[in-house]
Amino acid sequence: MDIDNDTRNIDELLTVSEIAEYLKVSERTIQRMIKAGDLPSAKISGQLRFVKAIIDDWILAKMTTVKKSNLVDVIDTAKKVHSLVELIPVNHIVLNLKSGSVGDILRQLVSVLEQTGEIKNSEDFIRTLIQREEMMSTAVENGIALPHPRTPEKTGIDKNLVVIGICPEGTDFNSLNGAKSYIFALLAACDTTSHLRLMAKISYFLRTEGTVEAMKAASSENEILTLIKNSHKNLSIEL
Repeated sequence: MDIDNDTRNIDELLTVSEIAEYLKVSERTIQRMIKAGDLPSAKISGQLRFVKAIIDDWILAKMTTVKKSNLVDVIDTAKKVHSLVELIPVNHIVLNLKSGSVGDILRQLVSVLEQTGEIKNSEDFIRTLIQREEMMSTAVENGIALPHPRTPEKTGIDKNLVVIGICPEGTDFNSLNGAKSYIFALLAACDTTSHLRLMAKISYFLRTEGTVEAMKAASSENEILTLIKNSHKNLSIEL
C-alpha cells in the first residue's frame, strides 16, 4: 500500500468494502473493529463510511512498528475522547491569526498551549508539526486545515487538546489545490486512537454546512463556542 502516492482525495469517504481493501483485511475484521469501537466511522443515511485522511494518519503513525500481516492488531481500546465542548475552552480560540508561513501559523496556535502551561516544550512540538506538514499538507477543502503531529505518543502530551484559530484574510498553508486556509484546528492527542477519534469529531464539525462561513464571520470567542455547542447537540454520528 503506497499511502503517499494514492491518488484518492484525502477527504474521500470510503465504504466498508473499500476500507477493507485499503487496509488489506477482511470485511468481517472491519465489522468486528467497528463493533468494538476501535475504528472511527460515521453512519450516513444508515451506511457506514470512513474518512480516508483519518485512516491514513493512523497508518502513517503505526507503519514502522507493525508487521504487514498483523496490521489490525495495533488498534487498542481507546481512552475516552471528550466532546468538543469540553475540549475547546474559550482560551483555546484565536480569532485573529496573522497571515504568514506555515511555521508562523503553527507558532501562533502552539503559543496558546504554551501560555496555559499545557505543553512542556513548544519548540519541539512545533518541529513535529512542521515535519508532518512536510510529508503532506494538512490543509483540506473549504479553507480548513487540521495541523497535528504524525505520532502522538512521541509528543509527551498526556491529555487531548484542541486549539481553534481563524485567519480572516486567509493564508497559504500549502493546500493541494492552492487555495487559502482560513480555519485552523490544531489537534494534540495523547495517543493515536484518541487522535483519530478527535480528528473525526473536529472534521465533521467543520464540514457541517455553514460552519466555516459562520466561524469566519464570528466577532467573539463565545460565538465560536455557541457553534460548537449547537453542533454537539445535533451530532448524530458515533465517533
